[in-house]
Amino acid sequence: MGSIFSSDKKRRAALVSEQDKAILTAKMSRDRLKQVYKRCEANIERDKERAKIHLKEGRKSQALLLLKRKRYEETTVNTVLGYLDKITQMINSLEMAQLNVEVTERLKEGNEALKKINESISIEEVERIIEESKEAEAFQEELASLLRNKLSEEDEQAVEEEYEQLIASQLPKRFFSLKPVQSIIFDLDGVIIDSETVYYRINENTLTHFGINYSLELKRGQMGRKLSEGVDYLLEATRLVERGVKPEDYLKVYKKFYKEELESTKGNGWPLLFGAQKLITHLHQNKIQIALCTGSSSKEFPKKIGKAKELIEKMSPIVLAGDDPEVTIRRMSLHHQNKNNNILVFEDSLNGVYSALSAGCRVCWIPQKQFYIPGELEELENKIRREDDENLFEGRINSLNEFIPEKYGLPKF
Repeated sequence: MGSIFSSDKKRRAALVSEQDKAILTAKMSRDRLKQVYKRCEANIERDKERAKIHLKEGRKSQALLLLKRKRYEETTVNTVLGYLDKITQMINSLEMAQLNVEVTERLKEGNEALKKINESISIEEVERIIEESKEAEAFQEELASLLRNKLSEEDEQAVEEEYEQLIASQLPKRFFSLKPVQSIIFDLDGVIIDSETVYYRINENTLTHFGINYSLELKRGQMGRKLSEGVDYLLEATRLVERGVKPEDYLKVYKKFYKEELESTKGNGWPLLFGAQKLITHLHQNKIQIALCTGSSSKEFPKKIGKAKELIEKMSPIVLAGDDPEVTIRRMSLHHQNKNNNILVFEDSLNGVYSALSAGCRVCWIPQKQFYIPGELEELENKIRREDDENLFEGRINSLNEFIPEKYGLPKF
């Protein structure tokens, strides 16, 4: 008798132990789903706020990507709620059921639900889209493609609508007091073509020839000046003028290195910067007046643009060194019988930014990060804003690819 009762107790103990384990596993799955739910809810709010920041700073692609991620998180929340309901029902059933095949199947169903949730995109992935580089661009496109596959056509439409609302909410009050931009002036070097990197090498080699180290500070002092003015600045700043080095001495060595750089392009010219082809073509197709002002001479200009000639010819007028940029501004202003604040200028140099502001034009600054130390761009941007009494400074973007036409009353891409 005793042995029979003992055996029965052991079976019941084993049964209770396995059943408790199954319930515990289900509850752990439920808790993990709740964590996913909370994470998604937090991400939704965070992505919306970050999208606002990116849009304010002109980074359209990042803003759209974050809104798509937000939409995906919202669909994930709905899915999680469905799975939570299933898990809760499973726990209730487990607490009442015996340990049998039915329990095992329900437990398997809960595990499958958890597995599907864990397939969602990790939080950290989206952080990698912030920096503007070729690797980041490739990753951004990959992530955008992944999100496109996960979002329905209805979801995509919802993202576009939210994006439009976000743009409207981010427009500064002064936007409504200014007329839409009607003409745009592009600088060439550092805005359309990547020539500033080439100039850095040329000046570095030239100064090395004279026993002087070239620096970022010297580079920034040159930017926005004509070649002759830039040389005068260098000779003064490095005190080479005190050693008897004349502009013609410097230019003789400079032109030697310049010729070598130009020949290395094999007639292709300097490479186009990110977004230039897309924006100029878009503006031209929509019949927006676009002009080019550059410190390049008529002799070097065609060699510098190389294969980009067809793109550059979409602009008119084209003002080269020796011409007066003010003439271009006046011509555009009279053409529309409007103030200069309906003209937008793209500039990469501080000198160029201040020149545009002094002419009464709105200006968008596109500095090349590699020529500035960390934190310096933010300080300079704040300085420009403080000195911009007419409120014409449109801020800073990393490339023409980040320009949002509709913010200025221009046709959207």
